[in-house]
Amino acid sequence: MPKQDILPRITSFLLGVFTLYFGVALGIPCKIGVGTNDALSLTLQGITKLPLGIASILISTFFLLLQILIAGKDFKKKQFFQMGYILFGGFLLNLFTYYVINGIVIRNTISGIALYLVSIVIKAVGVCLILKSDIVMTPLEGLCTVIADQLSMRMGTIRQLADVLFISVILILGFTIHSDITIGIGTILDLVFFGPILNMFEKPMNTILFKEKNNEQTNLSQSNPTC
Repeated sequence: MPKQDILPRITSFLLGVFTLYFGVALGIPCKIGVGTNDALSLTLQGITKLPLGIASILISTFFLLLQILIAGKDFKKKQFFQMGYILFGGFLLNLFTYYVINGIVIRNTISGIALYLVSIVIKAVGVCLILKSDIVMTPLEGLCTVIADQLSMRMGTIRQLADVLFISVILILGFTIHSDITIGIGTILDLVFFGPILNMFEKPMNTILFKEKNNEQTNLSQSNPTC
């Protein structure tokens, strides 16, 4: 990473983490279900009564440990920085959920859907900022990438399978131990709109943050379809 790129990339990463977790927290009071990964954290929080941020930390740490176990000696030391992301993200999730948006009350389903769509846009901006910073992967994307490498499959395919697995786990827990069902319309909205919105922000992020003008940088950007 060239020295002149370090500051904008760190800025992009930190801003991305703030933006992502604000978007996650904003979608919770909509009461229409959330994205599959967030739903898993909400389910664990409902079962254990832990703060949501702590539940998120536990699940993300589990994803990181799986990365290390699966990748073995091929695990890149740089990705240990995910632990900092995990702890910082859990703190922000608690901050935003319990203090910043705690007073939001949704009166009807239409309002909930509208606000949730806003949260999807905010999350997409956050994830794109994190990925474009090229500092560290998010734990789930890191795990899916490691699995994809081991199985010689596309990362996007593994990510979709992860969504199916998470939904199955949440439903099984809901029907066996009567935990809250944390998936719903919001989950469907996430699956349908998150990817396209993420792609929509790719070029603007390159131009505004990193001023990618030459063909080599543009081709590099186009080779990464996830953001």
